[in-house]
Amino acid sequence: MWFIRKCYMIKKILGTTFSRIIITLGGIIVLLLNTRYLGAQKLGELSLLLVAINLILQVSEFVGGSSLVYLQKKHQTNQLLSVSYIWSFLVSVIALFILHFFYTEIKFTMIIIGCALIQSINHTHLHLLVGKEKIKGYNISSMVQMILVVSLILFYYLIQDSTNISTYLTIYFFGQVLTLLFSSFYLKSNIKTGGDFGFNIPLIKDVYHYGFLIQLTNLFQFGVYRINYVVLESFTSFATLGIFSLGTQFSEKALIPSNAISLIQYSNISNSTSKTKAAILTIHLLTFSFIIGLVSTIALIIIPESFIILIFGEEFVSVKSLLIYLAPGVLFMSISAIYSHYFAGLAKYKFNTITSFTGIILMTLMSYLLIPKYGILGAGMATSFVYFFQMIIQMFFFKHESKLTWNSIRQIHIEGFSKISISTLKNWIK
Repeated sequence: MWFIRKCYMIKKILGTTFSRIIITLGGIIVLLLNTRYLGAQKLGELSLLLVAINLILQVSEFVGGSSLVYLQKKHQTNQLLSVSYIWSFLVSVIALFILHFFYTEIKFTMIIIGCALIQSINHTHLHLLVGKEKIKGYNISSMVQMILVVSLILFYYLIQDSTNISTYLTIYFFGQVLTLLFSSFYLKSNIKTGGDFGFNIPLIKDVYHYGFLIQLTNLFQFGVYRINYVVLESFTSFATLGIFSLGTQFSEKALIPSNAISLIQYSNISNSTSKTKAAILTIHLLTFSFIIGLVSTIALIIIPESFIILIFGEEFVSVKSLLIYLAPGVLFMSISAIYSHYFAGLAKYKFNTITSFTGIILMTLMSYLLIPKYGILGAGMATSFVYFFQMIIQMFFFKHESKLTWNSIRQIHIEGFSKISISTLKNWIK
């Protein structure tokens, strides 16, 4: 029975990894086309607009975020959908007024709000699919968006010769709409049996209790990921930001396998009642994720400069140097992701909140310290340093929460590594 469950988990991990590989390839194609047809200047401007979309999304997920993976066990599906939909709409309306006040281009404002609203509803559906362990539906819903986006970009950039920021944002919007159709389809059986729409006081209390701390963590972590965008642009230019955006997005693609592993881990732990098994599973998955992260880090470092020029053009040649500073962060984040989802699966959100809050403060300080002196490379240094610091904090939090000694953790790591065998993989493939 243990072996069957293990193989089933490996199957889900491989399936999720496959979908993430497709998404990664699509993302690389999008990056390639944007760098070739938009250039560094427009890519920098687009990056800030996408930061605005994701910031709105982060606020929307205070209700419709990853806490739904846990809350779906306690409340009816349609009640969770009701409160999430209403909150997403309210956040979008407020964001519309704020953007209209600070941002004069109404065309971009409406597209930004539309993308943020549809994406927030999408994320509500996708989190529920993960919570109900419908990983296949989650993976397909995520893949179709990238397939459509790549197809439309190829059509408009290459055939219609429409290469501007508004074109990309419109394509991004329709990609979200398609994902919404698929995520709704895979969730329809749960909606049919999910009770009446509406919400009550206990639900609102639980949404606040669980969702607030989780999303506050995500908001802080989003700041860790993107605060240096704002600092870099203020000290340099949109073109420099475009180059840094390419480097960070390219390096973040290497985290796809580790994120796939942590997604399955989160779903498994949140539906488990054994804290000991959750800790052992986490240590075993840390071994997998470390190996993948190490390979990804080495791959990023050894990418030749000629390859960067060939793929992205002469304007982005400095990405090669930037990747050397960003690559260590990939290894640190591949480990950190496993720790984060262990705490989230156990609903011990305070550990992630402390880690992210410390991270955003440190990232802000390091960015203002290094970027004025070292420019784009300083932003890369700050990124990897903060990721390393966060990983160390989580390592000690994990030891404290799991009640394991360093020696027992080491032994479980060795045990997990010994179970990675060719025969196991062959049995699964058969």
